[in-house]
Amino acid sequence: RVVLLSHLPKSTGAKTVLAAVCGGPLERIEMHGTSTAELYFLKLGDAGNFMEYGSGGMFVINGANVQPSWQEKSIGIHQPVSMEIDHEMVVNGARRCLILKKLQTAPRSRSSLSASGNSRYHVTASHSTPNQNTKGTLISEFSVDEALRDFSKYGTIVDISPVISRKLCFALHFADVRSAIAAKQEMELLDSSIGGKYKDWLVWYGKDPTDVPVYKV
Repeated sequence: RVVLLSHLPKSTGAKTVLAAVCGGPLERIEMHGTSTAELYFLKLGDAGNFMEYGSGGMFVINGANVQPSWQEKSIGIHQPVSMEIDHEMVVNGARRCLILKKLQTAPRSRSSLSASGNSRYHVTASHSTPNQNTKGTLISEFSVDEALRDFSKYGTIVDISPVISRKLCFALHFADVRSAIAAKQEMELLDSSIGGKYKDWLVWYGKDPTDVPVYKV
């Protein structure tokens, strides 16, 4: 389930690699410099589909054709995902991506409304549409650099990007699903530092950008 991408175009980063990968969700991505990447797919079948797609000469990064190969350790020896991570990803829907949305409400409870594990918290105040001044205040109070500092302690962050929403909302993409799981679990603890700081935010798992079908020609 581990695919190796070698001889990547110069100065290629993880964000660029992930934007081109397809086939299924990843457990993690490991970059070795800017010329090599290892993709750890959740499922062996997804890795196989991507390998078939890439071997056909259709996988392109920054205009250059990249030929994927099986990572040597995985040839003949399937490296399974740990039982704990498999449970989190298959049963609870854990992904490398976290979505955070700001609430303009009174304090909320931390009770989960989702049986799938994609927690969305109960809001105790009404969802009134913010006026333009309120929107401007929210944006001015949000700092991308501060968010990166807050969440980078859980692991490598590949990307942080805005999400289209009527309220302040952004996506955090980690290199490893373990980082997203740890960050989300700690955010759900009101007595934790991150939980207290982001007590007025919703958090749930977003879709992995690599979780798109492989189109075969």
